[in-house]
Amino acid sequence: SMVASKLLEVDAQKINETIEIMVDSFRLFKRCFDEPDYIFLPEYAMAEEFVCGRILNILRHNYPLHNITETELKLVESRLNIEFDIMQISAVNSAMSNNLFILTGGPGTGKTTTLNGILELYEKQKLRVLLAAPTGRAAMRMSEVTGKEAKTVHRLLEVEWTDGSH
Repeated sequence: SMVASKLLEVDAQKINETIEIMVDSFRLFKRCFDEPDYIFLPEYAMAEEFVCGRILNILRHNYPLHNITETELKLVESRLNIEFDIMQISAVNSAMSNNLFILTGGPGTGKTTTLNGILELYEKQKLRVLLAAPTGRAAMRMSEVTGKEAKTVHRLLEVEWTDGSH
């Protein structure tokens, strides 16, 4: 609420009171995962909970693809002229042993290196790989760094967006 207070030039106490009133009247949802509490519009909270449920369902019915051996990992590192750190090794193993894998991280955390390593291992397993990103810019960047076609999620799923007037 301190950030909102500065941004809106309104007293933080007033913001907190208003949020509580809106939560009590179900116009906002409040969730506590860690500190601080998170505030959602109801439709976004329901959408995120739906997606979370679907992800959990996929993971509940997991069929591991392949456990990576040290030799395979070293071969990929050699082919790509890289050296994975411990987090990247964990990510590669997770990608190979789960039906669903989401790679996230801030700038400079090694997402590109990790992604290229995963793709190399998938191709060795003769798996079909489709690359998707949330935005067109991210998809273009993914194509640049992998040398493979990447699409936006909605294009990959062939979803048509309309403004509701059709």
